[in-house]
Amino acid sequence: MPSTPILLRALALPFALGFLGTGLSEAQMRWDQRTPTNLPPERSGNAHAQDTLRDRTVIFAGQAAAGNLADTWEWDGSDWTQLAPVHVPGARRRPAMAFDTARGVSVLFGGYSGTSTYGDTWEWNGTDWTQRTPVSSAPARVSSAMAYDAGRGVCVMYGGISSGGSLIADTWEYDGTTWTNRSGGTSPGAREYHGMAYDARRGVVVLFGGYTSGGTPSNDTWEWDGTSWTRRTPAAVPSPRWEMGLTYDSARQRIVMCGGYSGSALLGDVWEYDGVTWLQRNTLNATLPPRRSFTFQYQPARRSCVAYGGVTTTNDTWEYSPNVFSAYETYGSGCVGSNGTPTLGSTDTGPFYDDTFTSAVTQLPLDPLTVAYGLVGFLDTTWNGIPLPLDLTPAGFTGCTIYQEIILPYPLTPSGGSASWDVAIPAVPLIQGLQFYQQVLVSDPLANPAGFVLSNPARATIGAR
Repeated sequence: MPSTPILLRALALPFALGFLGTGLSEAQMRWDQRTPTNLPPERSGNAHAQDTLRDRTVIFAGQAAAGNLADTWEWDGSDWTQLAPVHVPGARRRPAMAFDTARGVSVLFGGYSGTSTYGDTWEWNGTDWTQRTPVSSAPARVSSAMAYDAGRGVCVMYGGISSGGSLIADTWEYDGTTWTNRSGGTSPGAREYHGMAYDARRGVVVLFGGYTSGGTPSNDTWEWDGTSWTRRTPAAVPSPRWEMGLTYDSARQRIVMCGGYSGSALLGDVWEYDGVTWLQRNTLNATLPPRRSFTFQYQPARRSCVAYGGVTTTNDTWEYSPNVFSAYETYGSGCVGSNGTPTLGSTDTGPFYDDTFTSAVTQLPLDPLTVAYGLVGFLDTTWNGIPLPLDLTPAGFTGCTIYQEIILPYPLTPSGGSASWDVAIPAVPLIQGLQFYQQVLVSDPLANPAGFVLSNPARATIGAR
């Protein structure tokens, strides 16, 4: 479908200037400390995963002042709840865990009991733990990292420390039945305390940093595509560290990393990786108290990252999210044309400031002479003093309603009954939070006396990526 780029810059800037008194700033992200009623005991080195099917952040075990733990807790975005499963893995610290979305279970592997290293595989289904007996298993290890590759339906695990105390440089994948050794060729090298997360947009597992065989922290970036590891060389990179938090923000389509240990100091900075480079982020209202070996997971339903606990912190809970969430919703109804009712919608993750937002209209007339116009406005209450929405039936647009003001009509290019519509959002930080409205006007001589029909309307809020 051909697309028509549309610049909001000239139209939106005057509106954005009106936000000068609202407290918005160029900082697009924020940290907020949460105050839940229930809190897990203080710990570090616990396993954690995001159960996206049940909308829960799961944590298990970890190291407390009195020793290793074997408790299971879940965060629902409001409070922590301790679960009471019938079966429980042995107490441990620094196991690896990831959520298998295809099978609906959190997969746990390895860890350290305090005297020995585990090589067991367990699965948490939200009610109970079940120990699995894979046909083949990865060797026992602690301080490895695991991420679920949703594109291929496998958990990917890399590195750690062996039961003999040596750093490992192997790659393993678990499909729910067996562990498969995928080692061979170029690899990130032996390391522990590194971070891994799956970039769903690009279909790769991203690995960053860790404590290497050279006895120093690393700041290298690697990607696993299911076949091989490739080292990336971004123009900007975070400082070397280990035991940081690393997760994937699916709404903003980027890896988020925070905290860690430099070898001499705890860190609390935030960086994001878009597949090209790392960008350090400033936050509007607070910063995360420095920490390492903590829980850090992205919550898709809340569009925020949750951080909990860690070394030298209390059992505090924080959330990292945009100052303003982007939003796009359709409402109202279009009017019937010769090929059905034109329907406006979008599968884009935006709109975001300094980005291009794409929507599309379908069920347009199949006549090759069909013309379509994208209508953009900033108000849906009045248009030149006329109350909205306005029924256009008296004007010959049978059953049609205009829901918004019209600043300017933009020509779209129909093809095969549909048309794409690109809106370029300007790089003006103060535009965050601005709403705009869309509707599409389509020529259709067979539909009504006016010869035009309208799609349903849509309301968009510009957020921060």
